[in-house]
Amino acid sequence: MTFDKRECLEDFFEKRWYQEFTRLRDQHDKKAVVDDKNQVNADGDDLGKFLRDSEDTASQCELEVLNLFCREIGLKDVKEGGPVAGFQKNAWLDERASTPDLTDSGDARPNENPLTATGLFRALAKLRYGHEKLPDAARRLIYILDLSPSCVYALAATASWHQAPALRDAIYNHLAFQNSIAVKIPSAGFLTFQLDLHIPYLILSKSTRPEQPTGKANIKPQRRWTDLSFLKLDTEVPSAQEQGMGEVWSIQDAHFSCVVTGTDEWRWTGYGFADAESDGFLTDLSKDDLSFDQIAAKGIDAKKPICSPRDYWIKVFEIRIELVRKAWDYLIFKLEDAIRRYIDKHPFTSPRHLAIELERAAEMKEAFAVTLETMGLLRRLHGVLSGTIQAWTSFKAPGGDIDYFRSIDAAPICPNAKRSFVSINNSFQKLQKNEAKLVLLQKSCFDYARTLELYLNLEAKETADHNEITSEFIVSVLYPFALAAAIFSMQTEAIPFNLTPRSFAITCLVLIIVVYASRLAGRHFRRLLQLLKRMACSWIKREKIRDVGNNPSRIELQGGIPPAIQEHFERLKVDEESHGLAACQTTGVVDDSVEGLTM
Repeated sequence: MTFDKRECLEDFFEKRWYQEFTRLRDQHDKKAVVDDKNQVNADGDDLGKFLRDSEDTASQCELEVLNLFCREIGLKDVKEGGPVAGFQKNAWLDERASTPDLTDSGDARPNENPLTATGLFRALAKLRYGHEKLPDAARRLIYILDLSPSCVYALAATASWHQAPALRDAIYNHLAFQNSIAVKIPSAGFLTFQLDLHIPYLILSKSTRPEQPTGKANIKPQRRWTDLSFLKLDTEVPSAQEQGMGEVWSIQDAHFSCVVTGTDEWRWTGYGFADAESDGFLTDLSKDDLSFDQIAAKGIDAKKPICSPRDYWIKVFEIRIELVRKAWDYLIFKLEDAIRRYIDKHPFTSPRHLAIELERAAEMKEAFAVTLETMGLLRRLHGVLSGTIQAWTSFKAPGGDIDYFRSIDAAPICPNAKRSFVSINNSFQKLQKNEAKLVLLQKSCFDYARTLELYLNLEAKETADHNEITSEFIVSVLYPFALAAAIFSMQTEAIPFNLTPRSFAITCLVLIIVVYASRLAGRHFRRLLQLLKRMACSWIKREKIRDVGNNPSRIELQGGIPPAIQEHFERLKVDEESHGLAACQTTGVVDDSVEGLTM
């Protein structure tokens, strides 16, 4: 009976690919969200209508991030082909027909890739199904490089009701540099699926400092750029050409997003967002390169598409995580080498006479500052990498979202997809090794910082001791002579003795004795004050203990008398009344108890 109950309980949390996704389903949201709301004169601008649906499910995070990113841009700029929307070619689109009985690649809609935001809007604004001249765009792939506000408007203004939640989530996670490897299926409403893949990572390269945007409008996601020149990553002196270009070793934040959402195995949309620092520019690609799937980093021939949404998502996952793994490999390899060389070059264990003390102290302070900056960098890197690994660990754990790919009563994934999962897991095992290296680097830098701190404290103590000796010499020796010289420089009438070398020597000796005696007296006086303080504290403590022993009921403790002590005093009272014992006979026991409280 217990087993049956547990089995029924597990059924509630079972994750499975629904059979509804394995048959072609009629769609009822052929119109875009923005168009529907415009017909009923809904409040808000075009972006606000996209961000808030009828159930107001958009989170405050999504609203704030997207509104801030898309400020100073409107849908009108996209429709009319403004300065950015009409000229920046950063979009790639592939639209094909897909049906259960399809045996080839499916008829594709013609698109002049790469597209501008205006071109993307015009292509997506066409009827997706039932167009007079174009095949159905059942399977649609949208790739955007350096996601711009204009492209956000192009996507938002053409998204259907079923697509809007997944698209909002995809844009937010990409802009906010978030981690996610998950499958989402809504608990209410029309049944849809959403396969999420959001991977933040960091790219190490030589580059110039990025230019800050001059206007209020954004043109791409704001990614963090970190100058690593303080680590001296170069093993050789940079060439004059490199120095003239102003390139330095740096870390650039990068993010890849792939979200596949749809209603069944044949009607779905794949969104892919990437940064130019990792993928390069679409305008630099040849026509042949553009015929390959850009979401999959040109790892899939677009003319030989993967029709199943799960199989496609897994393949993109496999390709992209391997690229991310290589980026982490190179970054940690260079950091390991640079940190090791820096520590070896600055051991601070050589004999003291080999360096000037002031230069040595300045060098140690500089090394300490570099070490602290390096530790902060390693913590940030570890946070990004561990977040990605944790997302994968949660995904593949028992009861995790990987169960959506273990179909029993629905269409299974293809054998190639299963092999892709093995490859993905191998990539994450290598990422875990990189994480372990980061932990060791953090420990190495921490130990080095502690060593530097001890050396700096030792230097400070030695400096203080040296200053104390100098001060002692000045006060005890030089000061009496200076005071005697001042006395002898006074007028002769004011001095009661003859000004002779002998009297000068006697005066100096007397002043030395007076100064020494006053310093000795001051030292003993301080010791006397400390002794009196200890005696006063001891006397107060004894008086309190004696008062407690004579009157247990007068104990006043913050928060009340502990039950154990209260019970102890009650026993003393009973013993005194029944046996006539004097309270002073138990003073030793009471003293021990109360002394433990007052310590």
